[in-house]
Amino acid sequence: RSLKLAVVGHPQVGSPIVAVHDTEFSHYLEHQWETVEKNKSAQTITKIVSEDAIYMPTESEIGKMLKLTITPIGRDELRGVSMSYIHKHVISDGETPEILKFRENYVPLNLPCFRVASYNILADRYCDSDFSAKYLYPFCPRKWLNLSYRIQIVIKELLAYKCDVICLQECDKKSFDNVLKHVFKAYGFNGLFKSKCGASAEGSASFFNESKFLIESEKDFNFKDEIGNMEVFKQVYKRFPHLFQILTKNLTTICQITILKQKETSIQIIIANTHLFFHPDAAHIRTIQMVCLTDQIKKIKEKIEGEGFECGVIICGDMNSVPQSSVQYLKG
Repeated sequence: RSLKLAVVGHPQVGSPIVAVHDTEFSHYLEHQWETVEKNKSAQTITKIVSEDAIYMPTESEIGKMLKLTITPIGRDELRGVSMSYIHKHVISDGETPEILKFRENYVPLNLPCFRVASYNILADRYCDSDFSAKYLYPFCPRKWLNLSYRIQIVIKELLAYKCDVICLQECDKKSFDNVLKHVFKAYGFNGLFKSKCGASAEGSASFFNESKFLIESEKDFNFKDEIGNMEVFKQVYKRFPHLFQILTKNLTTICQITILKQKETSIQIIIANTHLFFHPDAAHIRTIQMVCLTDQIKKIKEKIEGEGFECGVIICGDMNSVPQSSVQYLKG
């Protein structure tokens, strides 16, 4: 039986739409997508447009409403009670940026080759205020700063790269839970999320192509829990106790570490995803954070290789650093 049904994301041309549903005792679900519109006589006209689990609106459907009906099917092929959902927003053209057309040249890669994308997608809290609109992004129309619009463009761009590993920074937890994990699941990705320390509503998210990788383990950590114990910085902390306070108490920086195994080769790969401290005058803090990160990765890599496995390392993230910085040097 069906318990809950919702359609995530504003329906836009070229952007995938998926359903969030909760059912009991069902073996699989039947989907039926319909467009809904009123004709000149105020009659409701519906048209079935897809029976797939995911739907991508077309230009001919702009201005129409979107309706989804799901029917749970049991293992004995017994049909359950259907449930329908009509989206409150009509299908729009999405005003897709022209630059996305350049992504169409990307093609999928076959193992042992694979493609990785790292993207800071700008958390909603940093662009939904009047201050952001007036001082940070005065060049950008307010409607384009809206998360419900931006997340569709982000999805469209990330899918266009045809990546196998995707690492996101400044990912809102609500975006991950309500939209991203459902859309990427429909495209064959497994998604993981790690919030920043404290009450932060944003963090890092990573997605992995399930046809190519198995998730062996997760080794996420909070920088403030590890940095204070590093012997290499003991003298620095002794001389600058306020720095120790900042690093171990004040900062919310985290690192998401996932160990993957390639299905075809059994090679293990450490994927690190982080967002280092942002302040322009805090290069020393970012350097310490990167030393901590590489130290953690070294320990994990040595353990994996000690068990007889070949192991690679990929470090992704927003490092808030320029190519000539010490952070980039440590990154390799």
